[in-house]
Amino acid sequence: MAKKKIFYGWFVVAGCMLLRLGIGIPNYSLSVFLKPMCDSLGISRGAFSAYSTFSHLMTMLMLPLMGEWFRKYNFKRLLWLGAIMTTVAMFSYSLVRKVWHFYAFSALYGIFSGMLNSVPIAMLMANWFKKKRALATSIAFAGSGISAMVMVPVANAIIEAASWQAAFRTIAVAYMVFTFLPLIFIIKVHPSEVGELAYGEEADACEESTAVQNQGITRNEAMHTKAFWLVALCMLLTGFVFMGTQNHVIAYLTDVGHSSSFASLSYSVIMLFDTAGKILLGLVFERLGFKKTTAIIFGLFFASECVLLFATTRAMAILYAVMMGLCAGIQTGLYPTVINYLFGDREYGLIYSNLNVMYFVGMSLGVPASGYIYDFCKSYRPAWIAYGIVIVIIAMMLFVAERFSKREVAEIHR
Repeated sequence: MAKKKIFYGWFVVAGCMLLRLGIGIPNYSLSVFLKPMCDSLGISRGAFSAYSTFSHLMTMLMLPLMGEWFRKYNFKRLLWLGAIMTTVAMFSYSLVRKVWHFYAFSALYGIFSGMLNSVPIAMLMANWFKKKRALATSIAFAGSGISAMVMVPVANAIIEAASWQAAFRTIAVAYMVFTFLPLIFIIKVHPSEVGELAYGEEADACEESTAVQNQGITRNEAMHTKAFWLVALCMLLTGFVFMGTQNHVIAYLTDVGHSSSFASLSYSVIMLFDTAGKILLGLVFERLGFKKTTAIIFGLFFASECVLLFATTRAMAILYAVMMGLCAGIQTGLYPTVINYLFGDREYGLIYSNLNVMYFVGMSLGVPASGYIYDFCKSYRPAWIAYGIVIVIIAMMLFVAERFSKREVAEIHR
């Protein structure tokens, strides 16, 4: 009996994991540089954290174009353009002498990072998977946690042994390796390139693919629904809370008495469970559906903020890291699946690229907001309390968005 061939889409998932592994290096390791760069450049934590505003603002401005560009132009060339230019930006961080240099290079990174990030990966998963998409998407996005788990303590060790400039050069090389290799050897844009159909697509592909393509609503139709704008607000607030917490957690843990090495270790634990959490999120969503998955993941997110308030002992710090890691797949695992669930396949890439803008708006505001709250209050705890309240509000709004979506999509299809 002939051995069954492995579906190539799973190799594409592995390639996307490697891309995300590369993307996770700058996204997560920059928190290690907060204290040493502030001391070296003589700036406040709020001023340092404003780099995220420049990076995320440029990404936000580019994201609405990404869905159109990846549909209209050569998909693979856009991925390559993003990989090359973000590598240049990563190397440039080691040349920073003044804070505005850091802002400028962060803006350069932000312009091109969207070409490797959530939108193209979500579109690739939509191309390759009609079934098991929630699981495939969650696995594809899981790579960022692995890189951060390794690179955060490595960067911290290099900073302590040499300098933050040497650490930036090291992580830039690692970034280049993990973004270039999958583009060269693994990633294919469409199943037809290897003579296959999407996972779950029937052999009578022409009739079936047309039916699948017509499911859901268009971007213009979605933008006239209450559900769309509720999800947009949820994504903004999620980005605000998530990055406002994550990018300051190492500084917070050292503030409450932990060593920098233990703080970096705790961050690595977050990333370890980030990887497991994203994969589990896909499995849970397919098994339990929207409502139960949303309740579980946001309940865990709220609980993690509560535990962080008391992370003065090592046990509580590690407990926080585990909990935060398990719910870290909200943006890259939950929201792409929720958007597809609410609005369908028809113009999924366009709808997702527009909504993802709001997540980056939230990230660009959340990181400096936490820094300025610390500068004003001399503590991060007021931020953690406020963020816990916001998390409960987000979950409630998502439940309302689902109710609106069912009614509004049905009305559009009449």
